[in-house]
Amino acid sequence: MLKSRTNISLEHVPYKGTPQAVSDVTAGFAQLFFETPGPVLGQIQSGQLTPLAVTSRTRLPVLPQVPTMEEQGIGGFELQGWVGIAVPAGTPRPVIDKLAAACQDALSLASLRERVEPQGYLIDYAGPDEFSAFIRSEMPKWGGLMKAAGVKME
Repeated sequence: MLKSRTNISLEHVPYKGTPQAVSDVTAGFAQLFFETPGPVLGQIQSGQLTPLAVTSRTRLPVLPQVPTMEEQGIGGFELQGWVGIAVPAGTPRPVIDKLAAACQDALSLASLRERVEPQGYLIDYAGPDEFSAFIRSEMPKWGGLMKAAGVKME
């Protein structure tokens, strides 16, 4: 997405995990990487890593000094990780509604917010219909990027 929005030359280097990526960036073997805030907050706070932008629509409460990609002049760039729950097709709607209500209750707990928000994660509940619509809306965006990048299925 960054390449397509900026026309800069980048080479994707796959890593098995964050620790090696952090090590390579701090050692100068790689110039940049994308990561959720939690795993790198320590390195940001210690000055080992300099955050350039967040990929969310708005600045993050845990990193209020870090501008969004839009603020950095890269429009149309929104990339937020998410976690969702899916059930098999054909699951009766009353079962879906009961599970959704339990999820909404759990996500509204202050104790959960107190644990995850300081790590840079945002809690945003989407009900079954809204979540389905979100997933459908993401498919053309990512499919178009993959096609433009020449990504082939293996």
